[in-house]
Amino acid sequence: MIAHEAVYSVTIAGQNITAKLNGIVIDITVRDAAGQSSDTATIVLDDAGGRIRLPQKNDPILIGLGWADSGAIMVFEGQVDGVRSSGARGGGRILTIDAKSADLRSKVKEHREKHWDDKTLGEVMKEAGQLAGITVSVHPSLASIKRDYWSMANQSFVAFGERLAREVGATFKIRGNRAVMVPRNEGVGAGGTALPAIRAAWGDNLAVWDITPSTGRPQFKRYSVRWFDRREGKWKQEKVEAKPDVAPQSTDRYSEADPDTSEQRAESSKKGGERERGGGTVTIDGDPTAKAEAPVIVSGLRPGIDGVYRADVVEHRYTRGGGYLTTIDIKQPDDEAGKDKRGNGDKSSSKPAPGSYGEAGTPSIPGNVG
Repeated sequence: MIAHEAVYSVTIAGQNITAKLNGIVIDITVRDAAGQSSDTATIVLDDAGGRIRLPQKNDPILIGLGWADSGAIMVFEGQVDGVRSSGARGGGRILTIDAKSADLRSKVKEHREKHWDDKTLGEVMKEAGQLAGITVSVHPSLASIKRDYWSMANQSFVAFGERLAREVGATFKIRGNRAVMVPRNEGVGAGGTALPAIRAAWGDNLAVWDITPSTGRPQFKRYSVRWFDRREGKWKQEKVEAKPDVAPQSTDRYSEADPDTSEQRAESSKKGGERERGGGTVTIDGDPTAKAEAPVIVSGLRPGIDGVYRADVVEHRYTRGGGYLTTIDIKQPDDEAGKDKRGNGDKSSSKPAPGSYGEAGTPSIPGNVG
């Protein structure tokens, strides 16, 4: 076996079927998205002869991807969501196995009416998870958030977790019988440890990229959320400062019950704005350790593009004949993104420095091209 040959492993219903899949795997795709509570996976097989037993809906499934020199690392844990057979006369037969990390046949999608008084987010999520048969881990910075009143108004555990995550600026994810809630844009796991950075380096592991480092539309000077002060009988606003060098301000169309909740929502909106100020996609040699929310270090492209971004969606894909690649939707560029500081000259002067873009109306590119 070649040392840097792509490898995979698949276990369904407790049985390792990797050996049985050799020669019939067409495609294995795993998708981890920060804004979605459930990861997804798809396995596409050449089904000529029906060589494997038909998986059953809700069978537990584990998928690993990696390289021969380091072995397959688990990138997905969940349940079979559906199996589809397709084909045509003279065109072969295909078996597609779809899976989700959240078991949607369990109580996670059961709607409930419940409320909590004077509780922390950690306490609320723990109890809501117990009702759904899920063990919940909430990052310490979020677990301590306390409110006078929390409401689960005819919502499923999935919808409840997603809504609270939006309100407090978090990412909510269910994997198997476990769920996590972590702060957005901070690159940490539920236990507070930093997620490993993802490298995307030209001349090393970077295959394809398409990046817009800075866009203007999602930028606001500050974010505001209204709340009604019953004692004074009037509306008030909680404001969070964001980008002092832009003019527009954002006011949420929905109001909240009190100043603390309003400020939390405004902070969440600020995080959303920071995330959307630029981004794109990078495709690298397969990296099974890559996870959504991890920092992505892009290097070797050009000044103004190189920098640190945030992984918003991570897609691992193994294909027959194509090997293993990881495609990452990146967002939240660092503050230097979009800034090419070569030839700036005297920043106090409005006149372009000699040799910089704009001299005599003609752009000049320093150095060699290519």
